[in-house]
This record gives sequence, structure tokens and C-alpha cells, in this order.
Amino acid sequence: MELSLRLMITAMLANIALVSAHQDADDYKKMIAKIDHYNLMEKCYGKDLIGKLWYVIEEGYRYCETLQTPTSIITEVESLSADEMEALSSVLTNPSLVNMLSKSGRRKKRQEAKEAIFPLTDEEKEEIKEEVEEHKEYIVTEVGNLSCILTRMEYLKSDGVVDINDYSFDKIKELIADSPAGQDDDFVTAVSDAATHCYEKSQQWSQNVLDKDPHMKLFGRQMVFFDCIFKAREDYCYKWQMFEGMRDIYGVDLGVDNLGLEGNKYDAAGEAWIEVFEHADHVYQYIDDFFWNKRV
Repeated sequence: MELSLRLMITAMLANIALVSAHQDADDYKKMIAKIDHYNLMEKCYGKDLIGKLWYVIEEGYRYCETLQTPTSIITEVESLSADEMEALSSVLTNPSLVNMLSKSGRRKKRQEAKEAIFPLTDEEKEEIKEEVEEHKEYIVTEVGNLSCILTRMEYLKSDGVVDINDYSFDKIKELIADSPAGQDDDFVTAVSDAATHCYEKSQQWSQNVLDKDPHMKLFGRQMVFFDCIFKAREDYCYKWQMFEGMRDIYGVDLGVDNLGLEGNKYDAAGEAWIEVFEHADHVYQYIDDFFWNKRV
């Protein structure tokens, strides 16, 4: 019996170590991805501008965490239903809680209650209630601090709404005029047009869809907009480098040379860059992959 217990404990410890190592690896990859993103933004917008952006975010967090979360956010979170809390089940670690949340949205459909196979004790139910409240507090803190930082950065107006006027050509040009990519008016136009598209997209979302996720219910249209514009900003940063590469390496200026590709000159550069690679022979592709593929 002692040997079996020892083996069981050893196995448990090994499993814990494995889970911990996996978490560390995931965290490391996340940090690498953030560094890569930072370097990409710095390449397009310049060291000074991105350095200031980093500082404003860090300083904003330290300022906003000292403030009390707006009552409107607290009230909204407190009103979340069981169906809405179900969206959080993926981040809850208690199996009983996940099970209860996954069933809660279907209770109304069950007219005749069946005898539970593994009924929860009162203590387990109380634990579930405590964890639900804890995760509501997480949402309050996350959304409250994020909205505070975005407002402090003037990404949001005082009423929490995106000010699309801040993404006009003139405003963006004023902000990034001295950056490598910002010196090209076509790049400024591409980012400004993308912002308009993202804003329209955020306004078209059904509130019923947004209500299905606690974060989206509180901050839905803003989240849709920022997710969209951040992706577009990153995408055009890559395409700006492809445009520069097509011009400097291959002598093709997509702002002048018409290759029959769709979109603005940056969209065309992205397509052209892929075409150049795909039309290269397999030996070149192999060598290019060997030296430039991401390995971490």
C-alpha cells in the first residue's frame, strides 16, 4: 500500500511539473510574440513613437489601478445572467462549476427534473457561488482598467465611445509624420481607410450577439473596433515592408507599376511578394525557409 501511495504521489508531482513546464512554454511564446510585434511596430512607426506608446500604457495602468471602477461597469457585471456567465466556463478551473454553468442555460428547456447522478453538496454549491463572484470581480477590474487606460490615451472619449475623427488622415499624419512609414501619404491613407472600415464593422454588430460574452456585453463595439484596427495596423506594417522590398530588391514600384493586382499599392505589394516566392524554384524556397523561418 505504501509503495502504491508513493507511486501515486510521484505521478501527481510529475504531472504538476509537466503542466507547469507547459505553462512556462506558453508564456515564453507569448512574450516572444509580443517582442516581435513591438519590433514590427517600431520598424514602421519609429523607436521614439512606439517607446512613448509603451510608456503611456504602462503609466496609464499604474494610474488607473488606483481609481475606483465606474459604478456603471459594476452594475452591468452584477446583472450578468447564468447564460452570459457560461461564456467564462473555459477560464474556470473548478469542474463542478464548469458543469453547472454549461447546464444553467438549458434549465428552462427541462420541464421534468431528473434525479442527479452526482448531486452537489451544499458546500460545493457555495464554492461555485464564490467562484462566480470572483470571476465577476475579474471582469470588473479588467474592463474598468482597460477603459480607463484607453480614455487616458484618448483612444476613447469620456463617454467610452470611439472617436473616429481621431483616425482621419490629418490626425494620423500629424501623429506619425516623422516615422518611416508615416512619411508616405499612401500609408496614412491606408490606415485611415482601415479605421473607417473597422468603425463601420463595429457598429453593424448585433447587440444580441455581443451580449453572449460578458466582456463584449460591456465593451463590445469598442473591442470589435480595436481588434480590427490593431490587426489592420499590423497587416499594413508588414505590407509596407513588402512594398519597400519589392521596390528596393526587385525594382518594382507598386505605386507606379501596374501588375493587375487588387487593392492599394500595399495590398498589391503583399500579393506580389507572395507571387515572387511561389514562382521561385523549390531549391530557392528550401534555402529561403532554412535561413528565415521562425523557429521559436
